[in-house]
Amino acid sequence: MAISVGSDNLVSLLNLYDSLGAVFLDSATVTGNLLLGSTTVYTFGLSYITASTGCYLGVIPHSVVLVVDNVYTVQVVATAGGTQLTLNQTELAEIAAG
Repeated sequence: MAISVGSDNLVSLLNLYDSLGAVFLDSATVTGNLLLGSTTVYTFGLSYITASTGCYLGVIPHSVVLVVDNVYTVQVVATAGGTQLTLNQTELAEIAAG
């Protein structure tokens, strides 16, 4: 995967699940950060998709200035009931095909 320069980039967290309670989580607070090294480039929220199985969706808009060939980290942080989960995905910035 890559981050597309000049395009909106969708960020999703799928199937957020509480294994102890055996339920999908629909009321977590989910935020995202776009990082270049340790510098935060952009911060955004992810919204729960109604009637989904713990799915959340956010957008890094096309207006965020990205540099081709830079390596960015998309960090997603989900918090529910005092428990926090942090996921990091490293992506290369590329020109969108098409």
